Amino acid sequence: MTSATLKEDLSEIQKTFVEGKMLSLKLKERDLPGTDQLEQFHISCQNDEERFTILMALIKLKLLVGKSVVFVSTVDRCYKLYLFLQAFKVPSCVLNAQMPTNSRCRVIREFNQGKWPFLIASECNDIFDDSQETEENLKGKKNKQKRKELKKNKKRHLDKESGIGRGIDFHLVPNVINFDFPLSTDMYVHRVGRTARGFNKGTAISFCLLSEQALFEQIRQEVNERMGQPVLRPYQVRMQDFEGFQLRAREVLAACTRAVIRETRMAEIRDELLKSKRLDAYFEKNPRERLAFEQDKKQYKLKIHSPAIADVPDYLVPKALRGQKISETYKSTNILNNNRRKRKRSGRQFFVENEGKNNENGENQKRRKFNKQKTEKNFAKRNSQKKMADPLQSFKI
Repeated sequence: MTSATLKEDLSEIQKTFVEGKMLSLKLKERDLPGTDQLEQFHISCQNDEERFTILMALIKLKLLVGKSVVFVSTVDRCYKLYLFLQAFKVPSCVLNAQMPTNSRCRVIREFNQGKWPFLIASECNDIFDDSQETEENLKGKKNKQKRKELKKNKKRHLDKESGIGRGIDFHLVPNVINFDFPLSTDMYVHRVGRTARGFNKGTAISFCLLSEQALFEQIRQEVNERMGQPVLRPYQVRMQDFEGFQLRAREVLAACTRAVIRETRMAEIRDELLKSKRLDAYFEKNPRERLAFEQDKKQYKLKIHSPAIADVPDYLVPKALRGQKISETYKSTNILNNNRRKRKRSGRQFFVENEGKNNENGENQKRRKFNKQKTEKNFAKRNSQKKMADPLQSFKI
């Protein structure tokens, strides 16, 4: 039996699976791949608003390419980030320990198949496993609120097999994002280990607030010691370039209230009840209950005042990225729309670009002649309508 997440104490496994003597072999290997395969970055943020803004800007500016697993600290943060990305038309899914086993398996299967580019996961089991280490790391007045959240999570009865940072094999994940910074070194290693698996390359980005700076320095030092070299590098971000994104993020975050998050979770529970095969017989006997759930089945959406908040105009793109593929992709839709308008207004347009290049001497000449005649007729008709009747001729006594 082989495993990458076994603890040193194997007495319980020996009682369950082994009779007699047991031989254990521990392979000495680095916890994470080298810098040639895995790139690790960290981003320092002043507050939580900057954290949401930078993540949204990285996604909208196409700086994050491929599937990504985003780790957050709590289940409520899962749905808050889910609603935030939904407002900017970024498809994502949620995976947490409070979901049923069938639902978790379905989400993982759909994510591996490529249906969702972003998976938002809350890490609960790793908090329980590394509770002693995290309590030592969270000493001090600044981390008082996080210690309370840790005690609340311990009281909840969650599925023991729901650890997302370890044990689950996500297929071809090039990016791992620590949206909420991990509370221990082992938690960081397990999270980042979801990418750069096998011979594939990957990138890990960790967000760190100023209040988490002491914890970050401790974990960075331990990770560098394990790897034998400095691996966590700063990701250069200038908030001056993201001022337009920050205004939009502020509007969306103001709409992500606790009541909205609670309503979103309730809508997900109703959806799971309708999909449950065990409740099919109950809903057949009680059709009114099914109708009541189906009426509330629609996903809750934030009420945003500006409808075009998900669009990225050219003035929002930083100067360093202008002229690259990101600007061309957003301009290409405008070019297509302009070509459609030209085709609709064929009476005023003498030549439509990129049409009939193969038969330029034949069809294009006919088209030009036809359009010219049509415009002359329209011009004559327009002038005739503009001529006003003589008031003296129409005057009657």
